[in-house]
Amino acid sequence: MDLSPYHLSRSYRATTGQGLWQFVLECRVRKAMRLIRTGRSTSLAHTARACGFESYSQFIAAFRGFLGQLPSEFRAAHGRTIPQ
Repeated sequence: MDLSPYHLSRSYRATTGQGLWQFVLECRVRKAMRLIRTGRSTSLAHTARACGFESYSQFIAAFRGFLGQLPSEFRAAHGRTIPQ
């Protein structure tokens, strides 16, 4: 795109009204939601790693920030049980 990271971020925010990093976190949370719903993840820590979060606490904070609930609460309401 021939833009510096700074200019790319500014252009993205001006166009969408959302910061670029917020968009990345939102995409990761959406991926986590899909994994939880389909039951394709064995643990929430595994889900966090599979979605690119650097730490479990970052995963929890992002998930709560976008959905207003903990990943464990979402899994209890929407997840599938994993056959043993």
